[in-house]
Amino acid sequence: MQNKLLRGILIPLPTVFLLNGEVDVDVMKELVDFYVDSGVQGLFVCGSYGMGPAMRMDQRKQVADLVAKQLNGRIPFIVHCGTVDVYSAVELTDHAKSIGALASALLPPFYYSDHTEYEIIEHFRFVSESVDIPIMIYDNPKYTGIEMNVDRVLRIIDKVPAVRAIKLNIMTAERALGYLRMLPQDFAVFPSVISSLIAGKPKGFDGLMNPPTSHLPELQVNYWNAIDNEDWTEAALCHWQLSEIDGVITEFWKSNGRAPFKEAMKLRGIPVKMFPRWPIKDLTQQQIGMIFKHHEEVGLGKFIADRSMKTFEK
Repeated sequence: MQNKLLRGILIPLPTVFLLNGEVDVDVMKELVDFYVDSGVQGLFVCGSYGMGPAMRMDQRKQVADLVAKQLNGRIPFIVHCGTVDVYSAVELTDHAKSIGALASALLPPFYYSDHTEYEIIEHFRFVSESVDIPIMIYDNPKYTGIEMNVDRVLRIIDKVPAVRAIKLNIMTAERALGYLRMLPQDFAVFPSVISSLIAGKPKGFDGLMNPPTSHLPELQVNYWNAIDNEDWTEAALCHWQLSEIDGVITEFWKSNGRAPFKEAMKLRGIPVKMFPRWPIKDLTQQQIGMIFKHHEEVGLGKFIADRSMKTFEK
């Protein structure tokens, strides 16, 4: 049996920008080091949180290059290469392989949500036969309009042996566990919901990819290690803390778009100028204060205690 592609905390790396929409190279380097120092097991580059679909092709390659060079082999990284057309996906996947990526993550071909199953499978097969690299299915029907249910995933695996992992979209732990019961034992499964890890890690989940708490990588790593070591008291505490922060960030996400992600990074002292890569309405000082206060209330003030309220300045 093949070893699993990756295990542990796979952080969806945010891509941050200058005010003109170009990549903020200096802050990106700082972010990469921030995550490596936190002990995470890998980075997921240019996904939805990483603004991949909102960037030009040259920018996507620029970010992947930057990450590869800054990491310098310290931890593995996976590059999201999903595009509307298969030829661009091949180009990005070929580039990802050339810089040492562990795998290429692929969405089904999005926007045209009337793709037939034959076309969806062929998309993955064409990329795989064009570039010899492991593939992670990036399941995100909210943005693709295409549901990647477990039966469809199994048919893709049957036709495309290079598919070795899947990042599950936001779903209940019960539904996510349904994937585990059906997928091959050497297939890596990464949920995105906090509760799925504590429910499914003993059954075979291989890690976590959770954007709303990506500014707390140390806590995610503690959570993973506690579950891995069967320290259920510590795991329950980390689960509660992460769930609370996930909840407050998600609530502001619903009302203010991706602005809370920007402010969460700034809470950690990351000097983010622009995120996401489109105009947003920034949070008010009162809303930012609520996020700050919630971290303190659940015992996470130590992560931001050395930051003054100047962190909240725009």
